[in-house]
Amino acid sequence: MVHQASSRGAQSKSRGDKSRAVPVAPLTQTKVEIVPGRLTEGSWTCWVDQEAGEKTVGDTVDSMISQVLEECYKVYLARQIIPYTVHQAQEAMTQMVEWAFIPRDEGEQDMIVTIKEPQPCPTDSWAQGCVPAINLAPGQCSISPKVPPVGSTPEGQEHAQTYN
Repeated sequence: MVHQASSRGAQSKSRGDKSRAVPVAPLTQTKVEIVPGRLTEGSWTCWVDQEAGEKTVGDTVDSMISQVLEECYKVYLARQIIPYTVHQAQEAMTQMVEWAFIPRDEGEQDMIVTIKEPQPCPTDSWAQGCVPAINLAPGQCSISPKVPPVGSTPEGQEHAQTYN
């Protein structure tokens, strides 16, 4: 049934097409200009295709150059391994010999100067224990017109003590 219905529709269309001929205008291709008067869509796609091809070629060349440089570096290392090893061994042996035979330091002869012993600092009167304490007998006046010098004992005061 489905087949008959589709053939009927096809017959009716073909009858209508025969009876009435409608002129169809050919499709004209309009050129889309990206930059008016200078760059069309066709030239743009051509440039994009060229650019894609150039990128592919550039990537291929980069990978090849990378491989070549890696191989060159491996050859360089292979050539330098023996001289490097010999140099490092020589440096290690030289250091060990220098450590075993340390030379005597003679010093600088021009710099010998006799240094005098420094003078002791004067006693600071605020320092703890440097001012003597005087014990007065009961009935003596505590105010004295004479202040004894630091480090000496006043006359008649045998019991002077210093407190730390």
